[in-house]
Amino acid sequence: EFLASIAGQVALAVERKRAEAGVRRRADEFAALYETAIAIGAQQDLSGLLQTIIERATMLFAAPSGAIFLYDAARRDLELAVTQGVQLPSGTRLALGEGMAGRVAQTRQPLIVDNYQAWEHRSPKYEGVPMTASMQVPMLYGGELIGVLDISELRATPRKFTEADAHLLTLFAGQAASAVHNTRLLESILRRLTEREAVSRVSTALRAAHTLDEMLPLLLDETLAVLGTDAGSIVLYDPASGGVRPLAGRGWFTAIDQSPLKPGEGIAGHVFSSGEVYLSREFAADPRASKTSRARIPPGWGGVCLPIRTTRKIVGALFIAVQSPRGLTDDEVRLLTTLAEIAGNAIHRTQLHEQTERNLQRLAALRAIDVLISSSLDL
Repeated sequence: EFLASIAGQVALAVERKRAEAGVRRRADEFAALYETAIAIGAQQDLSGLLQTIIERATMLFAAPSGAIFLYDAARRDLELAVTQGVQLPSGTRLALGEGMAGRVAQTRQPLIVDNYQAWEHRSPKYEGVPMTASMQVPMLYGGELIGVLDISELRATPRKFTEADAHLLTLFAGQAASAVHNTRLLESILRRLTEREAVSRVSTALRAAHTLDEMLPLLLDETLAVLGTDAGSIVLYDPASGGVRPLAGRGWFTAIDQSPLKPGEGIAGHVFSSGEVYLSREFAADPRASKTSRARIPPGWGGVCLPIRTTRKIVGALFIAVQSPRGLTDDEVRLLTTLAEIAGNAIHRTQLHEQTERNLQRLAALRAIDVLISSSLDL
């Protein structure tokens, strides 16, 4: 009876200590979540935010590796955005249902795998990655899938992630998803402001020009400044030759052959004929580049050629080039498309103005001749 009494007291003490340990653990977890919320809230750009999220997540679970997959709603797949503690090919895409991340994205439920190497549904894209115990949860914001957060072990370990771990990581992923959503929203607002500033700058510059010779250099310089590069060209249709020829150039474009290109010939001729935006990874190796120009194009430069159109027809093309490894983003191409449309209308207006001036000069000359003839009676 005495031993039973002591055993009961010991059991109560053990239960109390376990409860205290659980409370301390929960307090530590919430403190970690609070610190994480502050840390990720201080990030203003998406890349820095993702890096902070994965560092905090691996620290929270004392795990050697982690990864974040972002969901691409347009393509309906996942893209590996950032990793920690393991070298994985960035940019790798997973279809919904493919691998752990694909299944989590598809079901929007946490998934725990005790031994990834023996898991039969692993993706072949990550064959050879030494993941063992792994836990992945969806990053959800207001019911919208933002991505998938992964925490993994990289060596043989008796550790097994629990449902409590998955619940904690889900809370963490909710904070991370909110931060990613807000950062994307902020970047979208800033991008729109930048685009409006760029349009305003170009429009202001074009209003100050009265002739094509004044307008084209201003247009090209302002556009290059917006994109942060120094290589570009404007080619316009030349009725006299029946082709397109460069009328303004900057950077290495000044060394390109200035001879007119027939519609369909070279990149500029192709864009003029098709009216489509043409992207090139490297102009020097592009099969559409004209043979006479290709030899003078420096290696490592890619970019875009866009049609310059008025409301009725295409009048030329705009080249913008950037040096590798940089490439033009979809947002930058969209901005250039807007600027090319503004340029087309301005060029059309200027051409009409110059044509009107020429007609007025002709009429003035005819009027002067008519007055001179009428004022003389001597043959």
